[in-house]
Amino acid sequence: MIPFKNADLKLSGHKPRHIVIHHTAELVESMPVDADGLNVGKIRNLIYSLQPKNKLGYHVIIERVKADYYPIVCQPWFTDCVWPDIDPMYYSDIHVAFIGNYDMDMLMNRAYKVLAFQILAPLSRYFRLGWEDIVLHKEISSNKDLSCPGEFFDRVRLLEYYRAYYKRGPSITKI
Repeated sequence: MIPFKNADLKLSGHKPRHIVIHHTAELVESMPVDADGLNVGKIRNLIYSLQPKNKLGYHVIIERVKADYYPIVCQPWFTDCVWPDIDPMYYSDIHVAFIGNYDMDMLMNRAYKVLAFQILAPLSRYFRLGWEDIVLHKEISSNKDLSCPGEFFDRVRLLEYYRAYYKRGPSITKI
């Protein structure tokens, strides 16, 4: 999978220390979402028009298409994601977003599994991060009214799946 090409992304000075979970409620409210097709292209164009310095603002977007969830890499790992409401120390971290407003809707079990198995476990191994390094946007935001990634986001369920997948590790066979 090749990320969208952005020639002017700012490279971060160090490796990611956290994985930050978001949702795209502010974007979904201002555009129609197609439940059966990919919306990441529409969202990318909308973000560029709203905040051109931030580019996409997410390294990975997880989108629901029909009955399944698909992670889409949108920005290279060692680039900054600038958010005005978070401390600059979090700019170089990995930012992952679910397309949707999870103040109004609940994520399916499959969404937590995809996030834990396809994103969190491999990135945690690669960057040597623990479960305590997985943070929600609302936990690090200076805006105390922020609910991102949504009131219905179940952190406990996510961490249960993450711990189960992370313990397994890659299978190793001797040749």
